[in-house]
Amino acid sequence: MFRCLFVVLLFGAVAYAHKNRCPVALGRYPFNDTKFSGEWHLIAGTPLFGTKLSRCGKYTLERVTNEEYDISVKYTATGDDGKPLVIEGLSKAYKPERSSLALGVWRKEGSEEWNGVYKQSVVATDYDNFAVFMACRPLFDPATKGFGRSMMAQIWGRNETLSKEVQDTLLSFLAGFDVDSESIQIVDRSNCV
Repeated sequence: MFRCLFVVLLFGAVAYAHKNRCPVALGRYPFNDTKFSGEWHLIAGTPLFGTKLSRCGKYTLERVTNEEYDISVKYTATGDDGKPLVIEGLSKAYKPERSSLALGVWRKEGSEEWNGVYKQSVVATDYDNFAVFMACRPLFDPATKGFGRSMMAQIWGRNETLSKEVQDTLLSFLAGFDVDSESIQIVDRSNCV
């Protein structure tokens, strides 16, 4: 009886610890960052800032030749207050031949402060229709001395929508990376310009 209870508690502790770690997301290989560049519409995902995805989200990725970073990212959307929201990002690949796996930072336009460094990965893409993007970084709460994570998992499309079949497949795919399906939101694309 006690052995059974111990095993159940051990599995629960391991599962809890796993939920607080960043998932292993090695990135698509091979990966062509030139083909990946351009405009991507945010279809669904978990928010990075706040508790709600912004309306009409769109990423513009530009491959740059620079020793400091490889990809320049601009995210535009409509904020909860109805005002334009612009977020700037920079990414640096771990290795040139593994450019789908990078370190990235983000900041809201006009802010001097960058958020913490995220390990980010393009885990799936066909370049022409869809992409699955993840970013995660470990966190530490000094008040509770607890460890956790800040994680974003998103589905992008070259068009504003994906077929229901493709979208459902990609949502299921995210679950394999320890993404809580309850935290995934579909982007509101009403009144987008």
